[in-house]
Amino acid sequence: MNLRYLHAPLLLAIWQLAPYSVAQDSSGRLSIAVGYGAGEYESQTFSCSGERLSSTPVDFQTVGVQVDAWPSDRVRLTGFAGSMSTLEYDGPYGGIQLAAEWETVGLGLGVTSVSGLDGFTAPSFYMRFGRRGSGHLRLDMLSPSPTFGTTGWMRAGIGFNRGYRQRVSGLFGVALMPYSYLDDATPRLFGELDIPVRKRLELSLRGSFRKGVEIPQWAAGAALRFHIGG
Repeated sequence: MNLRYLHAPLLLAIWQLAPYSVAQDSSGRLSIAVGYGAGEYESQTFSCSGERLSSTPVDFQTVGVQVDAWPSDRVRLTGFAGSMSTLEYDGPYGGIQLAAEWETVGLGLGVTSVSGLDGFTAPSFYMRFGRRGSGHLRLDMLSPSPTFGTTGWMRAGIGFNRGYRQRVSGLFGVALMPYSYLDDATPRLFGELDIPVRKRLELSLRGSFRKGVEIPQWAAGAALRFHIGG
């Protein structure tokens, strides 16, 4: 499946859903994000004695949509779906997560499903320690994303300004990227940066990188997020 054919319909559908005003600090908020990511990782083969025989570059692509709904200031419901293209994980993915967002602590639980040769369905979780609107520690696994996989499936990082107000915000840390059972489990660095474009529109840039044995391992993506209602 060539993922580029999905870009225009997804962007058009999201754009048509966007209204002309939004309230940033009330219940009933809704946001919709559409994104695309791509990259390359190093797949290694070994002999029976454990000697590395070769390293092969493997392409990675992902395209997806994420919807966040806030029925109250303390409850967030997130769903996401899309398609991934790589060796062991190829085809549709998706999931849902319910989170409680208190002032200084956040906790979310859900389920994520990934297709492919090594496809699976597994629990997802999210934990935050510290204020969302300022600096905080975040831990997550298989959490929803409009560019699922671009910044890892298991992550630990420091976030800032990720509260209700629309402003420059981000998350930076280390992540595991289990795209291939032939790839080792060495963490890589990742980062996400959300930049307001206009009152209800944000551009989200994200990426990850790790030096490989012979081939650099990297991924990069971008998403547009529209805020609706309030």
